[in-house]
Amino acid sequence: MKNIFRFTGGYLFATIIIIVFILLNGFIPKTLTGWILIIVFGFPIWLLGEWAGSKITGERVSKSISSSKKAVSLARLLYLLLVMLIFLLIGFLMWKYMGTLFKEHFRVI
Repeated sequence: MKNIFRFTGGYLFATIIIIVFILLNGFIPKTLTGWILIIVFGFPIWLLGEWAGSKITGERVSKSISSSKKAVSLARLLYLLLVMLIFLLIGFLMWKYMGTLFKEHFRVI
């Protein structure tokens, strides 16, 4: 039962975060289909982000980048900076693509 509550809470939290992110980026749903798209795709996007984050920042990757035992490594910082820039580029391209694909369901500010 606890797992069901955790799953439901995580789903609702992820959906709210996705909705806030989309609204802050200028996409405001103007139809029922737009709201359904946000709610339905919020959870899979959250799972994909969690999976990608665990793969990118995993201990195995971290050890392979820098063999030093220091808590802060310049190589790891540069790696994560590069990954962050790639994710920002992917997010920007998705934002541009969503603007053309879902134009009738969202108002773009």
